Amino acid sequence: EPGPLTQEEIGRLPDMIAAANLYVLNWAILDYLHKEVDPDEYLVCLEHAIRTIIWLEDGEHQAALLSLLGAY
Repeated sequence: EPGPLTQEEIGRLPDMIAAANLYVLNWAILDYLHKEVDPDEYLVCLEHAIRTIIWLEDGEHQAALLSLLGAY
């Protein structure tokens, strides 16, 4: 089993969340461009991804996230 996250992994968690957010954003954009979709549904996804990026850029939010995991 992989076990719990190490301190180094926890420290990199904000970057991993940002990378995952960009992956999902890329998937949503490609879906929007190549499929018949509901634009309103994809607008919600886009807005969520942008709010996540902005939220993660704030150092206080990153610290709060890490403190939830006991990193600080």
